[in-house]
Amino acid sequence: MVRPDKVDAWIESVLGIKGGAPVIKGTRITVHVVEARLLNVESLDEIAAENLMCRVKL
Repeated sequence: MVRPDKVDAWIESVLGIKGGAPVIKGTRITVHVVEARLLNVESLDEIAAENLMCRVKL
């Protein structure tokens, strides 16, 4: 599980990106999409690989 004090290190909201919805920094992948995929038993590595993100190390 991600520590709450680390969340700001990889989540941002920018009005011009996805209407200001929280996204993974440097991407257009919303936090809501990642959450839904994790709930569907996908791993962070699978999500990252599909979205050409670097490996996520928590």
